[in-house]
Amino acid sequence: MAAQHNKKPWILGLFVLLAAIGLVLAFWKLLRIPVVFGVPMLPPSPGNILGTNGSGQDVLLELAHGAHTTLVTALAAAALATGVGSITGGVAGYLRGRTDLFLMRITDIFLVLPGLPFMILLASLLPLGTASIILAVAVTSWPPTARVVRSHVLQLREQGFVLAARGLGAGHLSIIFGHILPNSGQIILAKASLAVASAMLAEAGLSFLGLGDPVRKSWGAMLHDAFAGGALTNGAWWWYGPPMICLSLFVLLFMSLAHSWIHPVPARFSTSAAKKSCVRLSLNEAMISAQKLCVSFPNPTFFSQAALKDVSFDVGPGEKVAICGHTASGKSLLLLSMLGLLPPASNTKGKMFVAGIETGSATHEQLRLLRRKTLAYVPQATSLALNPVLRLGSQILEKAELFGNRPRLQLYDDALKLLESMGFDRPKDLMDKYPHHLSGGMRQRAAFAMALLGDFKILLADEPTKNLDAQSRMACLNILAAIEEKTVITVTHDLDLARRTSTRILHMGAGLLLEDATVEDFFARPLHPFSRAMIDSMPQNGFGSSASLCIPQTISEKLNGCPFIGDCPHALALCSKIPPVFNSGQTRVRCWLYAS
Repeated sequence: MAAQHNKKPWILGLFVLLAAIGLVLAFWKLLRIPVVFGVPMLPPSPGNILGTNGSGQDVLLELAHGAHTTLVTALAAAALATGVGSITGGVAGYLRGRTDLFLMRITDIFLVLPGLPFMILLASLLPLGTASIILAVAVTSWPPTARVVRSHVLQLREQGFVLAARGLGAGHLSIIFGHILPNSGQIILAKASLAVASAMLAEAGLSFLGLGDPVRKSWGAMLHDAFAGGALTNGAWWWYGPPMICLSLFVLLFMSLAHSWIHPVPARFSTSAAKKSCVRLSLNEAMISAQKLCVSFPNPTFFSQAALKDVSFDVGPGEKVAICGHTASGKSLLLLSMLGLLPPASNTKGKMFVAGIETGSATHEQLRLLRRKTLAYVPQATSLALNPVLRLGSQILEKAELFGNRPRLQLYDDALKLLESMGFDRPKDLMDKYPHHLSGGMRQRAAFAMALLGDFKILLADEPTKNLDAQSRMACLNILAAIEEKTVITVTHDLDLARRTSTRILHMGAGLLLEDATVEDFFARPLHPFSRAMIDSMPQNGFGSSASLCIPQTISEKLNGCPFIGDCPHALALCSKIPPVFNSGQTRVRCWLYAS
């Protein structure tokens, strides 16, 4: 059924196109024949298939002339109205804020105006002609398209591929015209088809009122001449019947085409809007620095639910850090804070600095420059992170082409080598495919390649080996391990990957940074009870008994104690309060056991 649904618009579109072109081309020779005046109002006969009009002209020849004028006028007016409406709705829906408010208030003003009287007023004020009809129809027809496209864009702007594009540092115009509007194609085509149908009726109405082009015949002008010439009273149905039938047929066809394009897209998770100030650190500071970072979200019980609480750490240039922890421990949220892409509903305290920029207070342009010149991001949900209407090659090369200085041929060769190193047998074929042609693991590796191809100083990878088979996982692991002179932050559940590719482990749990240790110390001498439980849970360690430690998923502002107090075998009286971070050798650990 899905396949039939996808083919239906092309079948109808081809039918309408052939009908429109065929009608004009079928009478091309007739269009070049000099006008011959015969007997007025002659009924259909072999010499005049559709009879003659009140001036003795052949109705069939007049119908052919009218088809050209009507179709060109309707298509031009629909294209102009759909273009203005799509751009207005796309910009308003993506940018939101004051821009959205301003554009939608203008749209509302045009929607409130009575369409037909306003159209008649415009057409009467403008010089008579086809261009005036096109302008009058377009001016009154674009607001509904703007409203519909805006609603669709409000959903699309939350999609993973838009988040990924923002993570690459793409600008507003690049995202709107390169990602948002192409993915609104079905909605725009549906509105365009409806606009053509409406424009044909509007042109016919204006021409019927005598406001059309006086030197060009159209189907509306034929109806005007027929009624003015007494076709009804004289029973000359062949004069007004054909243009009415043609109008009805083409309006029905374009409306059917519009309905066949309708295909809703579900909403996804929210992304953020940047704030309006910027704070810089000195150049000799850490590449990434979190300072008492707290992120919380409101919930229906009116208590703020903390997803990150009092997280502090520094990452120096060239360090490779793995952020580990259970699901919902705050790992991915920590990565989004580095990108400046925290959800808009979040309440943030503390600061996150990346390459000297405080991401929580940077402007959009500052964040864009940071993402395009400094950061590379591998998102976790790669099924949503790749644009479904663009070929894989164009997406992999996008950031490198936009922000790099190397020629396209060199970038293309580099992309092929990178894809080959990631286990793809035929990388050239892969570059021509769309994301839906690939499996989940292949999409994951493609997103990984998209991040690695461009120039960057910091790589942020969220579960880069998730859903990969053993061979593909090993290829990605080797690439991560081979990265030199770059700062690499990897969020992962894969402890083996963390051990092989990182020099340092940040262990998260229940929104807290539980342990900050070197890889050697963390796997040989884990200090926090939950860290020991996690190491014991590894298959090569035989699933030790401490692995049964129960882990709460979240903590709230009301909770003052350690979130692991209920199941920790080492609980103390002090554990009724959340412990600070203590230093134990080279390791930083949040546990009262190390208070002394």
